[in-house]
Amino acid sequence: YINGGHFSLENGVLTQEKDFYVRNLVYAENESTVNMNGGYVCGGYCRYNGAGAGISVNNNSTLSISNGVIAGNCAPSGGGVYANRSAVKVTGGVISGNSTNSNGYGGGIMAEHDGSVTVSGGYITNNRYANFCGNDGYGCHGGAGLAAINGAHVTISGGQITGNYSEEAGGGVYVTNIFQHDRAWLDIKGGIIASNVSYRSEGAGIRVGQMIDAMISGASKDSPVYITNNHCMSRFDWGGGGIFVQGDSKIAENAGRLFVYNSYISSNTAGGYGGGVAVCPTGKTLVTNTKGTAIFGNSSANSEQKANGFKSAENTGNDGTPHLSAGGADDTNKTEDQ
Repeated sequence: YINGGHFSLENGVLTQEKDFYVRNLVYAENESTVNMNGGYVCGGYCRYNGAGAGISVNNNSTLSISNGVIAGNCAPSGGGVYANRSAVKVTGGVISGNSTNSNGYGGGIMAEHDGSVTVSGGYITNNRYANFCGNDGYGCHGGAGLAAINGAHVTISGGQITGNYSEEAGGGVYVTNIFQHDRAWLDIKGGIIASNVSYRSEGAGIRVGQMIDAMISGASKDSPVYITNNHCMSRFDWGGGGIFVQGDSKIAENAGRLFVYNSYISSNTAGGYGGGVAVCPTGKTLVTNTKGTAIFGNSSANSEQKANGFKSAENTGNDGTPHLSAGGADDTNKTEDQ
């Protein structure tokens, strides 16, 4: 526990005894500084109404990760790392094998309440958002690799976000700022977002929610952002193998906005629409794919049919030719998407 102080982990292992439950292996608050330059933070388990079983930073604190491993931690939100009104900076190291155990956000990392996450190196891989909230098509939870909500900002300029699995939306990255007055941002300037999966909802690689401005712009044509081999498996929701952007049918200004430059969006797949990029049809969203961007080799379900034969428990059905997703299905109001 660090309160207004400094803590550095250089080597060794921080963990907990078997069958014991420590809310956070590292908890810092009130302008504390936590530096992880090596070692392991692993095996933390937070059972109820908590976040950040591995490392939790709160109230204007800072976590900097340059090396080491954060692995095998589990919490309702932010299984590996949680930031509340605080900053997380990842320049190296590995955040892997962390998960959620409730209807929260962020298997690897979660930030909220004006916090921030900056990733310029390292690996965020093989993390899992493990719960289904029971509402097919809402997309209201997710972010297996990284999640940011309630005014948190995300900047990615390097590193790899790969192989993460979300039971709902946003296999790699999930950002939303719904119900907030000001817009938050997702700024991706480099790095690789690849081989992530969203099982029941949209945006396997990236899900851009309401009140978010997302700028994806590689440093140059020779140093693009790579969004590739992500797979949206939902047979009920709209799709977006590489990227999904959420709209708002009632207030157009709330829609997520996406701008893409100097990026490769390729070999992504969707069980619904938009193997590469899908944009919610109920809102107003601008997608600009110019200046060095290549969107190619993606696949989706193509044409549409009514959402007949869908089996929620197994996420199967709607096979034939592709489905008409929940947003247009009979007697379905899907303006709740976040």
